[in-house]
Amino acid sequence: MGTYTSLCLSASTFRCKSLLTSFQLCLLIYCGLTAAAVTNGIGRRRALIPSASLIVALRLLYTGRFFGIIALAISKSSFAVTLLPLARVAWQRAALWFIIISLNLVLWICGFSLFFQCSPARKAWDLNAPGTCWDSRVQVNIGIAAGGMHPECLAELTSTLMEPT
Repeated sequence: MGTYTSLCLSASTFRCKSLLTSFQLCLLIYCGLTAAAVTNGIGRRRALIPSASLIVALRLLYTGRFFGIIALAISKSSFAVTLLPLARVAWQRAALWFIIISLNLVLWICGFSLFFQCSPARKAWDLNAPGTCWDSRVQVNIGIAAGGMHPECLAELTSTLMEPT
């Protein structure tokens, strides 16, 4: 759907292509960091991973997760931006902008919370480092909130925008 509307709407093509390039770059960084984490032991039994490798692997994984979350924000925003030229009424444009801004706000908070959940941040990937972390349920709840941001609203708005006038 996003590709179709991008091809049909030349007015927002540059914005969509720059968002698509940013999405692909973030996704590439996410995949590269996750692959590097796997080569450092992620996926093996914890007892078989040397302590130094585990710290490196978890740090790579946390950084990769950040870029994965930002890629998600860019992807959802790109689709909503593609729909902007289809918005014929002020409330439709306002709804799209509300979705774009709020989902970005929540997803960026979700991404940065990976590093803010522990003090110092190193504690998140170095299990033996001194410091404190939030209760794990806080991060889970932030992730759930971010994952549930507006999928039904955007789908319904898309079908409304695609209806003939």
